[in-house]
Amino acid sequence: MTGCAVLCALAAAWLIYRASSHQRLGPRLAGVRWRWAAGVLGALGWALPAGTLGVTAALALALSALMAGLAALPFADAAWQRWRSRHAV
Repeated sequence: MTGCAVLCALAAAWLIYRASSHQRLGPRLAGVRWRWAAGVLGALGWALPAGTLGVTAALALALSALMAGLAALPFADAAWQRWRSRHAV
């Protein structure tokens, strides 16, 4: 269950990043519904392990995974842009 919670939180980070205007991974996911979907996934990332780990530990787990995703995605975006510019035909 903890792995599913981490994946939900990382998917929430992915949606938040893709909905931002600064990302260049692909077309921007415009609209409020993507931010709401990210919120639902983030809440699910907290609710899944809450029964097993406890409320506080589940919140720490979900927020840690969300922050790790939000910190890593800009670097992944920059690496993707650099790789794409080097391998452009």
